[in-house]
Amino acid sequence: MAAIRFAALVLVATRLLMWAVALFAEATTEPRRHPRADEWDDPALTQSLPEPWSTLFGVWARWDAVWFLRIAEQGYHTEEGAPAFFPLYPLLIRGLGVATGGPLVAGVLISTVASGVAFYLLHRLTTHEAGADAARRAVLYVAVAPMAVFLAAVYSEALFLALAVGALWAARRHAWWAAGAYAGLATATRSAGVLLLVPLALMWVEHRGGWRRALAPGAAFLALVPSGLLAYAAYLWVSFGNPLEFGAAQDVWLRRLTTPVHGLYDALAAAVAGVRQLAAGGNEPVYWTRSVSEPVRIAAFNLELLAVLVALGLGVWLCFRTLPRAYGWYALAAVVMPLLTPGRALPLLSLPRFGLVVFPVFMALAVWAGRRPGVHTAVLVTFPMLLGLFLAQWSTWQWVS
Repeated sequence: MAAIRFAALVLVATRLLMWAVALFAEATTEPRRHPRADEWDDPALTQSLPEPWSTLFGVWARWDAVWFLRIAEQGYHTEEGAPAFFPLYPLLIRGLGVATGGPLVAGVLISTVASGVAFYLLHRLTTHEAGADAARRAVLYVAVAPMAVFLAAVYSEALFLALAVGALWAARRHAWWAAGAYAGLATATRSAGVLLLVPLALMWVEHRGGWRRALAPGAAFLALVPSGLLAYAAYLWVSFGNPLEFGAAQDVWLRRLTTPVHGLYDALAAAVAGVRQLAAGGNEPVYWTRSVSEPVRIAAFNLELLAVLVALGLGVWLCFRTLPRAYGWYALAAVVMPLLTPGRALPLLSLPRFGLVVFPVFMALAVWAGRRPGVHTAVLVTFPMLLGLFLAQWSTWQWVS
């Protein structure tokens, strides 16, 4: 009951504050809307409700939220790039939308409920690994993380987080088939769900007492992990003639498939060019020739993204120092995966958002901060401050992650 009460309290308090900040920023910022927002928005989906509900719910429908709403309403064949978005979240939006009068309200409700479930499960999992005090800190850190805007928005992050944490919590309770089922649903939500094979396999080996004994019939639960991905690939094969269409669709975002080493090299090269660009004090000369926008703006973004990569790298190190090794290897795999598909102008495109659901990092930070009150205070000051900044940018259609 303590986990439920704390998760509910954190969910209600943070969600109300986030809603207030986002609406206030939208109402008071000039211009209230990015000049190019009409290129990305679809008012029929994001502004379909009567006021004040359109403003209240529509503030969570920016950027990729439009893709999810469009897929839920019209399917995958309406626009190039749609197969990049995995199906479970838009399917749930479509199903609940029948009862709520449309996909927008359904998307916000699903993200809200999924956030609450994720907070509860994270509390239970962290309590098992590190105690109740660390559990409360871990939940709070995730709830006020700088990118927590995506747990409230019409994005799949909250659903994925709930399923991923649920899979590991089921494994810790030795409910192996449930763990495989949750992980399978996670792979139907995001491709990164397949990485849950790493911690689940390691936990199974630990449970069985070694690799030799792990090769038992019970290990078949691991076959459920990629089931969501395989089911989606089968659908794409029938519908588009290419089971890997979700990867080909990444071309819309100018991503390319490469090795993590090349991805890291691109990120470092972009950051070095960014330092030179900012030092030049203007847009000329252009040091990062892949810029697709104002060079100074791209330079600042690339430096921000590299800082996030460094922070996540430190978080992975903390995982290995403070948690069982399964969490460290999962966190490492989750941080390395985005390096496989760097963007052209922004090699670490969307990394802050991807990092939001690498929950072992928040667990490890919670454990570490328990012995260092100054760290805990610093987190509770800097995280909400950055979250408020990103909420203000998000609400006016500024790019966040």
